[in-house]
Amino acid sequence: MTSSMDHNNSEPMPSPTSPPVLDPPFRGYIETTYDALLVFEAARRGMIPRVTRRLIERERGMVQSGAVFVFDEHESGIKRWTDGLVWSPSRILGNFLVSSMSRAGRRTGSDTRVRRLMTLCSRLISTGLQRNGQETKL
Repeated sequence: MTSSMDHNNSEPMPSPTSPPVLDPPFRGYIETTYDALLVFEAARRGMIPRVTRRLIERERGMVQSGAVFVFDEHESGIKRWTDGLVWSPSRILGNFLVSSMSRAGRRTGSDTRVRRLMTLCSRLISTGLQRNGQETKL
């Protein structure tokens, strides 16, 4: 008989069929507009990866405290960020659009039940860049 528990410690071992845990493209804390512009520039230069398409279901677990996602509206086709989470209405705070959510507020099909586990805050900022005569929104 096999067990999912390691006999040397009490932590469960990962199931061989569970998908690997994914890391977000970048981790950090963006407090100011300057911080956001530094991240935009790093993404523009390829120093940190940009999101080039909508997140698929298994990637949505990357949306957690400290995760930073940068996408180019034209490159990704994303006009409005969606991540399967239930967010409060947004409010403007300086140059940022801010909203909060309950971590357990994930939508799964028609099930929109919300359990309070921990609260996350989303800070969104958008900027336009001129490149070769074309404006790009990040």
